Amino acid sequence: MLASVVTMLVTIQSFASASFEGYIKYEIDVKPLHPELNIAYLQSLYGTHLTTYYKIGKYKTSIMGGNTDWELYDSQTNKQYLKLHNKSNVVEYDGSDEKRELQSIHMENSSDVILGRNTKTLVIEYIDGSKLKYWYDPSIFVSPEQFEKLRFGYLNRYWETAKSPYLKYERYTKYTIVTHTATQIERTKLDSTFFKLK
Repeated sequence: MLASVVTMLVTIQSFASASFEGYIKYEIDVKPLHPELNIAYLQSLYGTHLTTYYKIGKYKTSIMGGNTDWELYDSQTNKQYLKLHNKSNVVEYDGSDEKRELQSIHMENSSDVILGRNTKTLVIEYIDGSKLKYWYDPSIFVSPEQFEKLRFGYLNRYWETAKSPYLKYERYTKYTIVTHTATQIERTKLDSTFFKLK
């Protein structure tokens, strides 16, 4: 019994030490699919740039120019926290809550090279016709165990398959295509206080 506990702790520690810690910066591009949609308005919703910070058990996304200042996920509580622009309160969501019905999760061929990295492409499609596409480099490892309860957006399934942060992301709806494309990747130690709710 003691041996199995020690083995489990060593395994968890090895995942934690190998898992990517640092940040990835992205540019955001919004393409309206209807002529009456104004690009400036869409940019005010989605922003123009974002940075996602990863530390074992947590990630935080800071967004520039949109209606959201930041988002935070904490795997210990399986909660997502959202700070809207010009609002003082932080909104809390249950990470296990996903009401959209899944149609498929599958891989697609990818020839995209992002920041000099060859990528694979994972696609998540919903019954309502919306679709998410993720391009990732498998050599940037993120331990998927920390996201196994994160059902929102079927992100648990994404992490289970990719085991890597996305370098490009496209979200397709009836009205827009929103694209995040990585412009910089930096491995660095991050202070845990950065991930505290303020």
